[in-house]
Amino acid sequence: MPLLSLLAFCLLCLLSSAAAGPAEPSPPPPAIWSGLVLATNNPNPAQAPAPLRQFAAKLKNIFGYNQFELVGEYAEKMDDPYERWLIPSKDFCLSVKTHNMPGEHYPMKIVLFQNRRRLAEFETHLNPESPLFIRGPLYAGGQLVIVLHVVDAAEIPARPSKAALLPANPLPVAIAPTAKEKERLNSLPADRLGPNPTQRPGDADSKANKP
Repeated sequence: MPLLSLLAFCLLCLLSSAAAGPAEPSPPPPAIWSGLVLATNNPNPAQAPAPLRQFAAKLKNIFGYNQFELVGEYAEKMDDPYERWLIPSKDFCLSVKTHNMPGEHYPMKIVLFQNRRRLAEFETHLNPESPLFIRGPLYAGGQLVIVLHVVDAAEIPARPSKAALLPANPLPVAIAPTAKEKERLNSLPADRLGPNPTQRPGDADSKANKP
């Protein structure tokens, strides 16, 4: 009887595990999109770029400008405990640091530079449920605005590595001489010219010693 009870218990465990099915995979980590925006007023404002269109009306109500240009942008997957990234542009650089705390606010430390000069520094929190808008300094007749919000990591396009952008076996590049260089080379005596690069070593000497 004890053996039958043990077999029945094992069978029950197998049936329970089969009914439960495989464990569901954990959801992919989110990502944070960040952008440096130049807000200005224009009699004929251009349409906001695609990443800002969902916020265009809210940005206009908050900051009082009707045109928003994207100076630089970057999206970072939150797959490490601590993340840091830069948004470089022609005149500005935005540094962002954050601590990955799933399900909670993201503590953010943001520093804005202009030509290596620190313009402003902000410490705040990003709510996963709502975007964050930060008023920056005045610039070029308008104002800089920093925008951050949490996005689905699947929306971030894959970034090719530098190695993938280089050919596996780069070919040598031949540079043809110009007309002036050809004329100068033709005017030089034969003994001033080096051997033909297509000749093998020793070919020139062997041909010169032939009767």
